[in-house]
Amino acid sequence: NNSAKFEKASKAFCNFETEIAMPLLCELANEGIYEAYPLLYWIYNDDSKFTSDEKAKYCLKMGYEHGDVISSILYGMFFDEKNEEEEIVKKFLPKLNELAREGNLYAEYTLGLLDKYPVCGNVDNISAAKHFITSYSKGFYRASFSMFLLFSDGKEPFSKDWVSIGIWGE
Repeated sequence: NNSAKFEKASKAFCNFETEIAMPLLCELANEGIYEAYPLLYWIYNDDSKFTSDEKAKYCLKMGYEHGDVISSILYGMFFDEKNEEEEIVKKFLPKLNELAREGNLYAEYTLGLLDKYPVCGNVDNISAAKHFITSYSKGFYRASFSMFLLFSDGKEPFSKDWVSIGIWGE
């Protein structure tokens, strides 16, 4: 069952268990479950054991070519070679918003990225932080690093207390 396999892979991915997540995600992607591509991208982009710019780009390109919403947004943001970033993002943004409203933690995180690295708008660090915190609270623990980057980059109006309360509830 691909749904159960994706759930297992997603949970392992969120818990930084990439040795478990990686083969499952590769298998899912090969079976046409294109929602696996953005997770593979994040592993190839962020995990030192698997880092590969070429594979990261390939994952987003494949997801984009098959209409996966999150892959398409990320591809448009980071790898589009035809300078159609804004068109790609605008095309997939309504569906990304819908996925986030339905509780998709990866869509929520991607909305935060769009606010931090705007393709078709202005930087909105407050909105980015809210999306990262929501994604983190749903189990996407990598989002805490994005919050840390907002804070460490000196982006106002963040304070250590604000970030701590938002992420850890302290």
